[in-house]
Amino acid sequence: MNKKFFLFVLAAAGVILTAFFLIPKYQPTQLPVATPTPEISLKSATLVIDYGEDNPSTYSIELTNDSTALSVLKSISEKENVPLETQQYDFGVFVKSIGGKASSAETAWIYFVNGESGTIAADQMKINPADTVEWKYILLSEE
Repeated sequence: MNKKFFLFVLAAAGVILTAFFLIPKYQPTQLPVATPTPEISLKSATLVIDYGEDNPSTYSIELTNDSTALSVLKSISEKENVPLETQQYDFGVFVKSIGGKASSAETAWIYFVNGESGTIAADQMKINPADTVEWKYILLSEE
């Protein structure tokens, strides 16, 4: 009986060792690691320059923390070589001319943000991401 027990233990050890080497080791399924979605930064606005000829120029512009209706206009005028003339007053900056079209007693450059006419000087009007800034050359009687 000792011999049978020894053979039984030896056979069991053989089965266990064979199973250990032949059966693939258990590997838990690795779930994909959730990486945070990069925050989409909408730090741009749209600038429209309407010369009053039914052919406005539209630009997308990157904003900074201190972007204003005037600063986005200046940025595009420098980038696109659009002549821009301004004049500083106590209340703020006045746009005298864009692209060679000058303000006068009958016409003026008026800015709008999201369809609403500016109520403060353009250099003081903060622009937020996704805003649309329009500079329109209009007859003053239209306003």
